[in-house]
Amino acid sequence: MKRKILIASFAAVLVISLCLVAFVACNPDDITHFRLDLNDKNADYSQEYREAHSIESRNIVKVVNKDLYKNFCTGLPTGNDMIAPSGKAFAGWYFDKNNFEGTEFSEYNWNRFQRDAEDGEKKYVLYARWIPVGQHVIYFDLNNKDADYTATYRASHNNFDHRTPEVIVSSSDVESKLAQMPLLPNVHFTVPNDVNFDDWYLEDGSKATIVNLLTKINAGEVQIKVVAHWQEKPKAYVNCSFPETIPGSGIYFGFAQGQQSNFHVLRENVNDLLQVLPTKAGIVCYIYNAELEESVKYSGEEAFATFEWKIAVFDEEYSIVEMLEINQANWLATVENLGEYSGVTVIFEYTLNPGYEPIMS
Repeated sequence: MKRKILIASFAAVLVISLCLVAFVACNPDDITHFRLDLNDKNADYSQEYREAHSIESRNIVKVVNKDLYKNFCTGLPTGNDMIAPSGKAFAGWYFDKNNFEGTEFSEYNWNRFQRDAEDGEKKYVLYARWIPVGQHVIYFDLNNKDADYTATYRASHNNFDHRTPEVIVSSSDVESKLAQMPLLPNVHFTVPNDVNFDDWYLEDGSKATIVNLLTKINAGEVQIKVVAHWQEKPKAYVNCSFPETIPGSGIYFGFAQGQQSNFHVLRENVNDLLQVLPTKAGIVCYIYNAELEESVKYSGEEAFATFEWKIAVFDEEYSIVEMLEINQANWLATVENLGEYSGVTVIFEYTLNPGYEPIMS
């Protein structure tokens, strides 16, 4: 009898588990339905692709929402998965069938559509783009959320989306069209503060020279992506330190809770240092009071002292030999010969205001 009860219990648990799995797997909140529109009545998916992906007549694709873009983009049909209309070549998936330029299905555009689109259906329809055989789409990716094409350049190139301008080239106008590439970054786009533009590269890692682009074009590639590479500007490690506490002086300093005391800043501009230096609000001072027999805590915002951050210059034995005013000239002289892992120490000089001197026993 006990054995029958045990078997029945096990079976019940198994059934419940399977139901839960089925419920989770079929939960519509975990699935996004995409409609893939071929955007041409003469185009079709290959029979092998339809059979392998069970694509319905309306071309519905179901994608688990977790890591949606990453999971979905790897499974999208490519030119090899479809039968192109006569005289056409597949040139990528886009959100907008009316103006394909700058709205291709990329991670950036996916995030933008999720944020901005008001029509729910609009977010979940992708349109196939077809261009005449012999033409090629070359589009650009700044590859940095802080970079942007200038308003003047966008206006002169039909106000393309700021992440992906493009040019269409054919065998008759390749070189003249490639001359439209934004190869002069300082003129055509705003460079982020902490990097320098390196060069344009193709996705295979080669530089986007005219020769390399022509090689891909002559090989028949229809959609070619050109990516901006950036080099980080040199940075300095800065450590904020307090004046050495003299034993028996009755005064010592500390940082307020949450105040950052070390950071990396750009070497080229002292303003980057000044923007992150601890302010008065980030400093506390403990001054001993013999009458109370304890140290009294003061906030840097109180008028207990005047102080100023300065660059500390050390000798080989790490003793301070000079305290420099923080300005552009002194900052550049300090960081000029820094090694890769060397840093700068800043210390403040202070003067206690009357009435705040330690009362010692």
